[in-house]
Amino acid sequence: MLRENVVLLDGHGGTFADALRGVSEHDKMVVFSFSPYSRASIQAAAYAHRRGAAVIDISDSLVSPLANLSRRMLLVATDSPALFRSVVPALAVSQILVAQALSQGGQQAIAAVARREQQLEAFGAY
Repeated sequence: MLRENVVLLDGHGGTFADALRGVSEHDKMVVFSFSPYSRASIQAAAYAHRRGAAVIDISDSLVSPLANLSRRMLLVATDSPALFRSVVPALAVSQILVAQALSQGGQQAIAAVARREQQLEAFGAY
């Protein structure tokens, strides 16, 4: 959204390993980890950690399996009166992180967002 070098590791068909191939100490990885913790997320974070990348864990627990792999941990509540846990706090934290990145990116980041919006409009996304 703000930078061309940001990659979403979605893991379809185990492809997250391909996307991580070039990860290095110059990279940052943001991982969302909630109980029950995804084996693929743990593997991806462990690999990035071994390669020197800064892992940032947005988690529901201080004892998350990613805690020892993370340079920073942002703890969020997932309690909900409904049957399913809430991801709203994690979404709010991720929006704050993107807003911070935008503010630090200056005019270049603002221009990147404008280009993204133009492309999505051209594709009829909305």
